[in-house]
Amino acid sequence: MPSTQACTTTGTSTDTCTSTAAHFSLNAFRGCHGADVEHPLYQAHLAYMGVRSLRIHSWNMLKDARAHHGGWLDVAHKRWDREAVARCCEAWQHYTGELIINIPGWPVWLQQRGDVLAPAHWDDTAAWYAELVDLVVNTHGLQVAWWEATNEFDQGWIVAPRARGEADHAADMAALYTRCSRAMRAAGATQVGGPAFTRPDQLDNVAGFIDTCREHCDVLSVHAYGCGSADTPDRDLFARPAVIAASLADIRAMLNQRGLHDLPLHLNEFNVAWTWDSLDPRMPDHRGACFDAAMACCCIPSGVQAMMAWNECDGVYGKMDGAYRLRPAGHWYHLANRHCIGEWTTLPSADGLHAAQVAGDARTSLVLVNTTDQVASAPKAADSASGAEYWRIDENGFTRLGPAASAGWKLLPRHSITVAVW
Repeated sequence: MPSTQACTTTGTSTDTCTSTAAHFSLNAFRGCHGADVEHPLYQAHLAYMGVRSLRIHSWNMLKDARAHHGGWLDVAHKRWDREAVARCCEAWQHYTGELIINIPGWPVWLQQRGDVLAPAHWDDTAAWYAELVDLVVNTHGLQVAWWEATNEFDQGWIVAPRARGEADHAADMAALYTRCSRAMRAAGATQVGGPAFTRPDQLDNVAGFIDTCREHCDVLSVHAYGCGSADTPDRDLFARPAVIAASLADIRAMLNQRGLHDLPLHLNEFNVAWTWDSLDPRMPDHRGACFDAAMACCCIPSGVQAMMAWNECDGVYGKMDGAYRLRPAGHWYHLANRHCIGEWTTLPSADGLHAAQVAGDARTSLVLVNTTDQVASAPKAADSASGAEYWRIDENGFTRLGPAASAGWKLLPRHSITVAVW
C-alpha cells in the first residue's frame, strides 16, 4: 500500500510531503466490459496517461450480462456470469499496475427494505461477494491489490434517513460491511477496504464506521465532488478542492487520534459534478483538467494516500471520451505521472493559483494551476525554472513549449495548468 506519510511544515506557508503514482490514478468505469478493456486505443491511452492504479467500479456490474454493457450477473441463474467475468479477467491480465475491484451493492434478486438491504439477506450478500473473489482470484488468477466492499451506502443508510427525521442504519451498514469483509478474506482477498463514503465531510459517520469496523478495513475510502449543477459558477467550483482537502485532513487526524496512522485513506472518486445528468461541459474541456490538478495540489498535502478521479472513459466524465479519444484531463495525468512524483512542496501563491515544486529522482518540476478567469502571473518560485522545458493545458489545447527562456511563460492563461521541468 502507499505510504501513509503526511505533510510536514518546512517553512512559512509551505508543506512538504511525498507524491506517488497513487495520487494520479483513475477509476475504470469501462473496466467491467471486456470489449472496452481489450480495445487497442483504450489500452494505448491508459498507457499514455501512465496510470498505475485503477479502481474497477460500475453499477452496471450488477446488471445482467446478456442485456447490459458491462454487466457481470447471470440473473436467470442468480449467480455471477462466468463468461463475462472470465473475459474481463483475461483482458486485465496484461495490466502491469495495481487493480482494485469494487462490488457496489447487492444483486437484484435479494429483497430491499426501502434503500437498504433486508437483514435476512446479509449473509447471502457476503457469500455472493466471496463468490466473485473466488472466481477472480482463484479461478482466473487475476492479481487484485485490494477489494472494496459496498459503494456510497452512507447516503441511503445514514444521511437520507436523518434528513427525513428517521432513525439511521449506520449500525446495519457496518454489520453488512463486516460480514462481506470476513467472507471475502476467507475466499482469498488479501486486503478488503471501503466503504466508499459519499460524504467525507460528515466526520462523525466516518468515525463511527471505523470504530466498529477497524479490524476489517485495510483501506478507508471516501468520495467528493465539486458541484451538482452546470450553473455553478467557476469561482465556486474551484473553491471546492480546498474544502475537500480540509475534510480529508480531518479524517486523517481522526484516524491518527485512534492510533491508525498506518491505515491508508483513499479519495477514490472525485470530479467536477456528482451527477452525470448535469452534463457539465467543464468536465470534458480544459477546466476539467484544471479541477483535477487543483485537487492534487490541495489534497496531496492533506494526508490522503491515493486519489482516483472518476473516470477513465465515458461520454460525460472520462479522461477519454466514449470513443477512447483523449480529453484535456488525460494530458494532465500524462504529465503528472511522469513529472509530478517525488518530494512535493506546496508553495505560497495568490488566491485562485496553486503552486507546487516536485523533486523527483533526477529532475525537478514546477506545477502551476491558474483556476481564475484572468491571466495571472506565476509566483516568484517560477524564477528557478528559467530555461526549463514546459507543457501547458488551457483553452487552446495541450502544448509543449520550451526551453522557458523568456519571461512570457510566467503569464498563466485563465483556467490553465503549466508544468515546467528542469
